[in-house]
Amino acid sequence: MVSYVADAILLMRQSREIGLSPMAFLGAGAGFSNAQFAKETAVSHGIFSSTQWTPAVSWTGAKEFAKTYQQRYGKPASYHAATAYAAIWVLAHAAQNANGDRDKIRDALDSGSWDTLDGTIKFADYEGYTNQNKHQMLVEQIQNGKFVTVWPKDLATGKALWPFPGWRTRRTIRPRRGSRTPTTRTTTPGAPTRSAARRMSRTGIRRPAWCWTPAAGS
Repeated sequence: MVSYVADAILLMRQSREIGLSPMAFLGAGAGFSNAQFAKETAVSHGIFSSTQWTPAVSWTGAKEFAKTYQQRYGKPASYHAATAYAAIWVLAHAAQNANGDRDKIRDALDSGSWDTLDGTIKFADYEGYTNQNKHQMLVEQIQNGKFVTVWPKDLATGKALWPFPGWRTRRTIRPRRGSRTPTTRTTTPGAPTRSAARRMSRTGIRRPAWCWTPAAGS
């Protein structure tokens, strides 16, 4: 799955509503590796996502960058921030001795190699790709609202929860009809809500045995 953060949150909320429970939910970065998504613990717990960078990596300056970013902006650094910083850092180093000469900048980028907070950056041709940096990708999982790096093993900060641990129990407080006294209703983890069940009934989606069935006229 891949989407922006607002869509990632909505996608997982609706997955919970209709009771989806696969072996794993796999995100492809973007919104799924965003701190805002991770805070939605009712729907983010146990979700995997690929990413290009995490503070857990041992690359030069990565942990210092994560700490400085957190202090300055009050939020965790994302892979977007880290890779953008690394890109400008490499360009600056390639251009600093070129005196504005485009050919020299191009040659410096073509032949150079840089040890950065995003790993070693070197542009090369391989496997049919041209002028690409062969970068080590990572996999992280959200556990209780926090990102845990689970792959590769030498960079892992914790163990993966596998298979998908299921949806968190949700407690909904509503006032009783004709009364201001609130009541508490607990839904089964993974069970569709009434609104979701109605939608499944209208669209012909098969309902699990424990799914609430709307009565006629409801």
